[in-house]
Amino acid sequence: MNRYVELLSGAGNFESAKAAIAGGCDAIYIGLKNYGARRMADNFTDEDLEKVTKLARQNRKKVYLTVNTIIKDAEVSDFIASVGRALNAGADALIMQDFGMIELVTGAFRDVRIHASTQMNLHNAAAVERVKKLGVERVILSRECELAEIEAICSKKIADIETFVYGALCSAVSGVCYMSSFNNNRSGNRGVCTQMCRLKYMDRNENEKFFLSTKDYCALPHLKKLYDMGVSSFKIEGRNRSEAYIYNVTSVFREAIDLIYSGKYDQAAADRLTQKAAMTYNRKLTGGYLAGRAKADIIFSERNANNGLLISDKVSEFNPALNIIKASFKAGFNKSDLLEFESDGYERVSVKIDSIKLKDGKNVFDAPDRETVTVGFRQIKKTDELVDLTHYLPRKIYITHSQAASSIKSIKAPDSAEPKPAADSSKRAVEIDVKFSEAGIVCDVYCMTERFRYKLDDIQVYKAEKQPLGPESVQKTFLAFNHDKFYLAERGLDCEVKGDIFIPLSLLKKYGKTIFEKFENDFAAFELKRTSELMKSLEVRKTREPIPTAELKPTAASFRLMLFDNNESDIKAMLNDYNDLSVHYYYLSWLYNNCKLEEFFEANAGVLKSILIELPPVLFQSRTPFFTKVIELCLGAKVKGFIANNPAQIDIIKKSERFAGSGAKIVAGAALNVINRFSADYFSRIDEADEICLSYELNDSDIMEFLELTLNSKPHLLDKIRIRLYGNINVANFAYDFFRQNEKYIRNRYAGSDEKQYKFDKLSFKNAAHYMLSVDDETTLAYSGGLLNMCGYLQKYMTYGVNKFDISFFNYSDHFTKDLLEMTDYIKGVRTGHFSDKTIEGRGIVKDMKLL
Repeated sequence: MNRYVELLSGAGNFESAKAAIAGGCDAIYIGLKNYGARRMADNFTDEDLEKVTKLARQNRKKVYLTVNTIIKDAEVSDFIASVGRALNAGADALIMQDFGMIELVTGAFRDVRIHASTQMNLHNAAAVERVKKLGVERVILSRECELAEIEAICSKKIADIETFVYGALCSAVSGVCYMSSFNNNRSGNRGVCTQMCRLKYMDRNENEKFFLSTKDYCALPHLKKLYDMGVSSFKIEGRNRSEAYIYNVTSVFREAIDLIYSGKYDQAAADRLTQKAAMTYNRKLTGGYLAGRAKADIIFSERNANNGLLISDKVSEFNPALNIIKASFKAGFNKSDLLEFESDGYERVSVKIDSIKLKDGKNVFDAPDRETVTVGFRQIKKTDELVDLTHYLPRKIYITHSQAASSIKSIKAPDSAEPKPAADSSKRAVEIDVKFSEAGIVCDVYCMTERFRYKLDDIQVYKAEKQPLGPESVQKTFLAFNHDKFYLAERGLDCEVKGDIFIPLSLLKKYGKTIFEKFENDFAAFELKRTSELMKSLEVRKTREPIPTAELKPTAASFRLMLFDNNESDIKAMLNDYNDLSVHYYYLSWLYNNCKLEEFFEANAGVLKSILIELPPVLFQSRTPFFTKVIELCLGAKVKGFIANNPAQIDIIKKSERFAGSGAKIVAGAALNVINRFSADYFSRIDEADEICLSYELNDSDIMEFLELTLNSKPHLLDKIRIRLYGNINVANFAYDFFRQNEKYIRNRYAGSDEKQYKFDKLSFKNAAHYMLSVDDETTLAYSGGLLNMCGYLQKYMTYGVNKFDISFFNYSDHFTKDLLEMTDYIKGVRTGHFSDKTIEGRGIVKDMKLL
C-alpha cells in the first residue's frame, strides 16, 4: 500500500491559492499582513483568510498559516490575538519560528498544531527532539540538508518531516542570516529581507558579479528517494511568485507524486517534468545540497533574473537586419511564447515571436521539438534602449514565458453554498459521553480539557419494538455539532442506553441540535474568557524604576572579547583588560584536524577557565559526531563554557558525561534570536542558561522595550542578559565553499597563522563590505565590514541591571589591531566612570532605529 505524502504549495494571494488548488496540492500555506517571513508578498487580511479557508474546505484541502517571524515584546498581545482569529477562521496549523511564542501559543491554544519553520534553523535530530517537547508536530528541515541526513532524521520518527522540493534558495542558512538587517535595518527574521545575496558585489580583483546569487532548487531527480525515506510533506516555495508559476509547478509535482504512487516514476519522467517546471520563472535549476554540500552547484554569478528553459544551443543563422534566427531546437514552443537570446558573455536579448517557419518553408504556430526552424522576431525593450544587434552573436536560446505552462485550470471560488468538510480539518477535537434513558438525556462534551454538561429531561421516549437506540444512530443523527469547527476525536463517542428504548430519528436530531447549539455558544464564551484572561496576563504594569545613574558602579560592567581565533593575539595579555574571552569552534575544529588542539590547551592552560567556545549557528546531522568529540575535549580541558547558537548544541553539551560537575557555563547565543522576554525565559527556565545574549538585530529602542517590560514582569532575567556592544558581526553562514562556487573569477587568498589555513576575501557593495572566510569545503562565514556600535547606550542599559556586554572582532578585518586598541582604551575609561568616548562614538553603525 502506498504511503501518503502531502503536496504543499505556497500562495501569496487569493488567486495564487486558487492556482495551487487547481494544480493539485493537498494543502496551501499562506501569510497574514504581519508576522510572516514573506511580508512583502501580497498576503491575506483576516477576511481573506476566512475566504481562502472556505475555498480550501470546498476542495478538501488544508490551510497552514505562516507566523514564522521573531516577535518583539510590544507585539506579543497583537500576535496572540492574530493567532486566535486565524484559528477561529479555520487555519489547520501554524508555521512558527520564535521559541517563546511557540511555548505561549501551545499553552494558550492547547490543541493547536505547530509546524517548526525552516527559519528555526533545524537540521539535526537533537533539534527535532527539542521542538517536539515544545508541542511541535512537524519540522520543516533546512534546505541545506543532504539526503543521508534527511534519511537519518526521518528514521528516528520523532516528528513529521517536511522538506522543500522546489523554489528559490537562500544563499545563507535561513534564520541565521543578518545581512539585510545589519545593512538595511530590514530583517529576514522579521519577514522583510532585502535580498542582499541578489546584489552585485566586487571582489578585491575588481570583478563585479552576483557572487552570492543562488540558482533555484528542484528536487525532482531525488523525489522518489525523499518519498522512500518517509518525508511527510513536499513543499513548494513561491509566495512571491505568479499564479502561473504556482499552477505550473504544483501540477508538475502532483503528476510526479501520482507517478510515484503508481510505480512509474523514473529518470525519463523526472527529466520531462523538470523541463516543464523550467518553463516558468527560474534562476537556473539545481539539485541543491541533496547530493552533498561539498559538491553542490549552487551559485550562478552571471545573472539574478529569470533564466528560463534552454531550448537551443545550436544557432546556425542570425540576421539582425531581417530579424530572423535559425536554430535546431530541443524543445517545442509556439508564437505566444517569449524567447531570450544569450551571447557568450551572458548578455540577454528578449524577443517576441513574429513567425515560425519549418524547413519546407511552411509557416506554423507551434514549433515541434527536435527540429530546425527559422524564427522571425521583434526585440522587446528591457531598458530605455534596444540592444544594438549589429555585432551581437547569440549562442543560446531560452524560452522565458510559455503560454502552455501559464494556462491555469479554473476552479470555483467560494459562494454561499455549504462547504464540504475536509477530513480531520477542524480545529477543535471533541469527546462525547452521552447517556439515554426514559428520564432524559445527559450529555458531557469534552473539549480542550474542559467538560460541558447538558441535560434534557422533557423528551419523548418509546419502547423499542424492533431496533433499540444504538451508537450508530446516535453518531449519524444526534451529533449535530458544526463540523467546520469541531471533529469527533478517535474513539471520541461513549454512548450508553439504559433500557430497551427507541427515539425517532427526527426527534434524535432535534435533541442533538438543541444540545450542540448550547455547547457551541458555551464554548465560544469559554474561549473569549480564556483569551481575555491570557491578554490580561500579558499586560505589564510599571512597578519598578531603573537604577539612578548616580548609583551605578562602573566596575560592575563585565566585558567579553569575542575573537574568531587567537592568531597574532596574546590571549593572556588580553585577559588583563577583559573579564573573559571567546574563540570560535571552527578554529578549534581546525586545530583538532591538524593535531594542534592539545597544543592550544597546553599553551593556555593557565587561562582556560576564562575562555569560552563560541559555537556555530549551523550543526548538520552528519557533523554531530565530530562536534560531540570536540565538545568532550573542551570539557576535559575545563574551558569556562560554551556560547550555543543552535538549539541542539545545549542538549548535546548537557548529555556529555564530562559536563556534570564541570562548572562549564551555558550561554544562549545571539543566533538563537532572542528578542522578547518569553524566549529569554524559555532558555533560562528550560536550559538553565547562565547567560542569554539578546539578538544583535535589535536596535536601541527595541532593547529598551525589552528591558522595560522584563524589569516589570521577569526581573530575575536581567542578571543573565548580555548585549552585543561593539564590533564585527557574523552576518551570514553559508553551507558551501564560496571560493569553489566562484572559482571562475575569484582568486584564492588566505588568512590564518598557518599557510592556507582559511580561504579569505572581501566583497564590497556600495559603502559596505563582507569579509568571506571559508573554513572547509562546505562552510563559509561572512563577517560585517562595518562595526556595530551601541556604546553610546551602555550607561542606560546598566541602569536596568544589565552588566554583561560583548565586544566582537574579526581577526582578519582591515582594521583589527586599531579597532581592538581603541575599544580596550574605551573599556579602561568605562571602568573609571568615563562612559563617553568621542573616538568610539564616531565609529561604526549605530542602531538607533526600530527594527523592521
